[in-house]
Amino acid sequence: MRAGAAAPGPDQPRRLHLALPTQVQPAGPQARLPDEPDWDAVEEKVLAALSLDKPVTEHLAERLRGLDGGWKQLATRLQEAGPGANASIKVHTG
Repeated sequence: MRAGAAAPGPDQPRRLHLALPTQVQPAGPQARLPDEPDWDAVEEKVLAALSLDKPVTEHLAERLRGLDGGWKQLATRLQEAGPGANASIKVHTG
């Protein structure tokens, strides 16, 4: 963290590149994680730097379940609010 910079609060995500070891810091916002075998070489360091104690696929699956649940809850609440609500959402399937 830069000197004088405020620490992020619990509701503010840390910037990914600040948590990563120097050799795997992204060069910009469009940066991607390396492909195999490069990823295999840095995976352990990246996961440790991010304090992840599970494989990436498990971590992402948990996040996906949380996001999916949030969207479903939002859709249910909007439906309960009815057509007079100030906001609406349309779900297109297929």
